[in-house]
This record gives sequence, C-alpha cells and structure tokens, in this order.
Amino acid sequence: MIWIQFAACTAIILYSGTRLSLYGDVIAEKSGLGRTWIGVILMASVTSLPELVTGISSVAIYNLPNIAAGDVLGSCMFNLLILAMLDVKRNGSPISALAHQGHVLTAAFGILLLGFVATSILISDLIPAIGWIGLSSPLFILIYVAAMRNCLSV
Repeated sequence: MIWIQFAACTAIILYSGTRLSLYGDVIAEKSGLGRTWIGVILMASVTSLPELVTGISSVAIYNLPNIAAGDVLGSCMFNLLILAMLDVKRNGSPISALAHQGHVLTAAFGILLLGFVATSILISDLIPAIGWIGLSSPLFILIYVAAMRNCLSV
C-alpha cells in the first residue's frame, strides 16, 4: 500500500511541476519581476516545501536532525545532478551558456551558504548556542536575505 501512495504522490508532483513551470513564467511576464527572480524566489520556495516539511517533522517530531540535514543537502546535490542530466540530453550549447548571467550571483551565494553549512557542521562543538538555536543559523538567514536582495537588483 505504501508504494501505491508513493507512486500517487510522485505522479501528482510530476504533473504539478510541469504546471508550476508554465505558471511561473506567466507570473514573471505579467508581473515584470523577471524570470531569474521568479525562479530564484518563487519557484525555489515552492519546490523546497517538501524539504521544509521533511526537515521540520524529522527534527520537531522524531528528533532526527541527520534526516533534515541529509534531505536539504542531498536535494541540492540531486538538483545539480538534474542540471547535468539535462545538459547531457540537450543538443546544441550547454544549459549554462543559455542561462541568464544573474544566476552567477545566485550560484555564488549558494556556494557561500553551503560552505558555511559545512563549516558549522565541522566546528559545531565550538559554536555556542542560545537555547536550541545555534549562532550559525542567524548567519544563514542574513546571507539568504542578502542574496535575495541582490538577486532582485539583477
């Protein structure tokens, strides 16, 4: 029964993802916000909701922080694998040559954030916490807000 539920969820996600791409493009065109910004903010937020729910439930309900970290970091790696596979299947120029230059800034902030995550995991014993919140978490939020602010101006 669990496999049938998993297959049904997968089918819904596949259908919704194709519609989401189309409607994200329509929103970008009608709002004038631009495809890069809609992709970085709106599409990334919506498609990251499963990671958000998995992360919250694994930590808050089941006390499994490794599942939360593995889900988010594994999702980043899998998304890059998807880009690589799309690039292999595409005829003509690489996808990176066709992407808007504004994504360079987004990628740089992504690298910065992943570097801070890796560093905070490595030195977690040395980073103080206020209650249950590690001091690295506000830094992640500040970098993310700065990235989104800068991506809006591109």
